[in-house]
Amino acid sequence: MVVTFPLSYPISKSLDFVLGQELGTMFTRDALKELVNIQSKKGYFSNDEMKMLSGALDFKKKTASDIMTPIDRVFMISVKPPPPPPPPPSLIFREGEELSVTLFDLV
Repeated sequence: MVVTFPLSYPISKSLDFVLGQELGTMFTRDALKELVNIQSKKGYFSNDEMKMLSGALDFKKKTASDIMTPIDRVFMISVKPPPPPPPPPSLIFREGEELSVTLFDLV
């Protein structure tokens, strides 16, 4: 690079002056979104990829209030573990006892 600099620098400056500086291709968000739609119709992108790219291009226009979930649709889950189930009734019999089961014992 150092060896060719004395020759290449004046050539590049004269080409910039004659042809103008290269600006490159610039797209607006809407033009780029339309380009993505066209490429998707031709089969270059899947439907999911097209939705992601379109959403990313629309992201700058969205505010936090557009994305937030309404408070009436929000619910909370307790961090505490649920209480353990009640222990089953013990059926310990002594010798000679009778077993009497009533409807209240089963509930």
